[in-house]
Amino acid sequence: MNTKNLVKRMAGAVVGTLLFAVVTQIEISSPVANTYLQPRMGILAVVSAVGGPLIGAICGFVGHLLGDYWFQQREVWLSWALAEALVGVGIGFFRQKFDVLGKGFHTRQGLLFEAVQVGANALAWLAVAPLLDMVLYGQRAEKVFLQGAEAFLLNAVITGVLGLLLLAAFSQCYLRLRRFRG
Repeated sequence: MNTKNLVKRMAGAVVGTLLFAVVTQIEISSPVANTYLQPRMGILAVVSAVGGPLIGAICGFVGHLLGDYWFQQREVWLSWALAEALVGVGIGFFRQKFDVLGKGFHTRQGLLFEAVQVGANALAWLAVAPLLDMVLYGQRAEKVFLQGAEAFLLNAVITGVLGLLLLAAFSQCYLRLRRFRG
């Protein structure tokens, strides 16, 4: 990768991470305690699909930590930050296949994105986050697996809908701008 592309991707990571953290303020409560529908997952999807696994991991982990610190009474949950980093890595691994900045994000890429994001969210929220909650914080299994199941459902839905729409829009805007510039 040349230096110019690396600088662009890192700048995108910083902007995406800060946007992800700020959007933490927007949340819709769910019936399960401390679990919310959060549009920031759509931002994580775009940053990861465009930037790749490392950028996705940075956005998910650092963005979650900053969001928790700034907007959640300075209470930081490493287990959930690591789970969001894992979602970013999972989506980011398919960056080349999504081809958001190449030929465009079309139906085939959208279907692949949906399968990948559901798999990444399932691993992160049904396994990693609950297990880390038990190991790091001594939380009860029934509590954390219920929260994990709810987080999986909410994150898979918001990532699947908002992430897909944002990726399609971003790809179209990028391709038009590229054509306009010549």
